[in-house]
Amino acid sequence: MSGRSVLLASNYNVWREPFNGQSQSFLNVVRQVEEGADLIAPVGAAYLSGHAVRPSLRYLATEFSHRVTSQARLRLGRHGLSNMVVTDVEKNYDLFFFCCQFPHELPALDRLRGWRKRSGWAACYMLESWSSSLPPTAGNLRILDQFDQVFVLNGQSIPELSRYTKAKITPLPPATDVAWATPMPTPSRRPIDVYSFGRRSQVIHEQLLQLSQKRPDFFYVYDTIQGGTIPDWLDHRCLTASHMKRARFFIAFNPMDIGGGGKGEFRNEQALSTRYFEGAAGGAVMLGSPPGVPEFQEHFGWPGSVIPLAPDGNIEELLAELLQDEERLKTVSHRNVVESLRRHDWSHRWEQVLSHVGLEGSAALQDRHGALRQLSELPYQWM
Repeated sequence: MSGRSVLLASNYNVWREPFNGQSQSFLNVVRQVEEGADLIAPVGAAYLSGHAVRPSLRYLATEFSHRVTSQARLRLGRHGLSNMVVTDVEKNYDLFFFCCQFPHELPALDRLRGWRKRSGWAACYMLESWSSSLPPTAGNLRILDQFDQVFVLNGQSIPELSRYTKAKITPLPPATDVAWATPMPTPSRRPIDVYSFGRRSQVIHEQLLQLSQKRPDFFYVYDTIQGGTIPDWLDHRCLTASHMKRARFFIAFNPMDIGGGGKGEFRNEQALSTRYFEGAAGGAVMLGSPPGVPEFQEHFGWPGSVIPLAPDGNIEELLAELLQDEERLKTVSHRNVVESLRRHDWSHRWEQVLSHVGLEGSAALQDRHGALRQLSELPYQWM
């Protein structure tokens, strides 16, 4: 036992959309390596059940009222409202760790009654903090003053974010549940030729569709629905990991290269995306482009971690070229898996969080790291 009490909290059960799986995955891993940690992840208000393809009138009316009131509060310099159900924090904890996706989700902390007075050291991890999106949420960002430490995925936003809170801010890269995602110890066959999810190049997508129609043996797996609700986080992660560890190639573009940057909230900022960590962990060979941030070289600086593919390039030619050198593909895939096992599990990020408090990892955390390292030393097959 580590001898410390830990409370983990998030709002990922309020809006069960794919992006919130990051918070769920992180905290799920922390619970495995932090003996006795408690988790609070309340659901949303009852009216949210009317949010569907054909939303109910009750949902539309209540959500409209909620958003208008929340925006009015922000315009008055106060923080917005959360539609998470109220939960009382009834025990005292040495550490409190809150994980959320966006600044507009910070008011969920108001729905965790007593969290600050019952917590010793408190930290928050915010996964999206684009500088241009911060000014309208200034009231929400002042909630961060209650934390001893704030971690953000997007390090480029720190100068702007520092204008709204006195809390110490530190970049923390994403990761994935590598123990779940790795193909080790017995790599399976890779019948999926190319796997793609989320944001994509339409040019490349259309080429892959044509290739799958031209060649019946070519298996291309991709999204056909945007958005949507995730009924079960475990099922969702299982499906994604199963696809990744059975795919030869995975498409991973820098959003700036396929219309995701230069407009809207990104405004030319770039950051590491979890898709690179997920692709590497499963051993897929990644095709596309890396984000233009120094952290990419720090975390993916080995040859072939992302093989260049232009958003309007010829993917059929690239695949034909790469498949001429199976040994190269095996080397890249193996390196992706090994690096992920040794340093890109969510437990590695928790170890970084603990280092900011001056605490050592638990015995369970050290055991997990040892098990991951042992997997990284096993013989590897590329099929």
